[in-house]
Amino acid sequence: WARAHSRIGFALFSLRRHAEARDAYEAGLAANPANADLQQGLASVLKELGATAGASPAAAAAKQRGNAAFAAGDNEAALSAYTEAIALAPHDEALYSNRSAAN
Repeated sequence: WARAHSRIGFALFSLRRHAEARDAYEAGLAANPANADLQQGLASVLKELGATAGASPAAAAAKQRGNAAFAAGDNEAALSAYTEAIALAPHDEALYSNRSAAN
């Protein structure tokens, strides 16, 4: 199914439907994480989206958990959540700033 996900992702990317393309590539990678075409396609989509935490639902969720923990004064949980988000969206500079504030 990797080829199908890759083709769907490419078609959606070409139509500038980047969020849907990201979902197609991620679905393919869930089944076949070593597929180079899917990895390259996802990288292109994330580059187009700006590779922010918003580009990855998992990174956005981790950032939100970090924000909530920081607001509640739980700096250890915030630090952990921001570190997770950075692993998922390493080019999002705001995540580094948030983690620094929680440290």
